[in-house]
Amino acid sequence: MNGTHLDATLTVDEAHTLIGKKKISRGSIYNAIKHNEVPHLKLGSRILIPRNALMRWLESAGRAVA
Repeated sequence: MNGTHLDATLTVDEAHTLIGKKKISRGSIYNAIKHNEVPHLKLGSRILIPRNALMRWLESAGRAVA
């Protein structure tokens, strides 16, 4: 496998790192998930965030404010 492979889903911690730890708290991500503001999948106790859905959500949030 080469270094350009990206997983299709992210954990909350991976999404937190991707967005930027200084930009949003981990608790805020969990709160947004709780209120169905962030696209996610619940598999048992695991929360997975589809990478493409997260990126689309971030892009649309930026457009909604502008």
